[in-house]
Amino acid sequence: MRFIKIPPLVDFNEFKVSKEESKSNYFLFCGSIEYREIVDFIIDSYLKIEIPHNYKLNLVLSGPEIEFNKLKKLFCG
Repeated sequence: MRFIKIPPLVDFNEFKVSKEESKSNYFLFCGSIEYREIVDFIIDSYLKIEIPHNYKLNLVLSGPEIEFNKLKKLFCG
């Protein structure tokens, strides 16, 4: 699982974005960590479904740092 914190207002020129097409398979969720029930549902579902190991879950979330820390502690140890 990969977590990236991006503030709601961002100068995207500060991020290096690859123009190449991704060769990896992944599920992507973008939203606010404030919708914790939805985020938990997505993570729980990803962990429970039987999918090939080459599929990753990418979460792009905005919100308070304390919520990120809770989420990381719960799912990443």
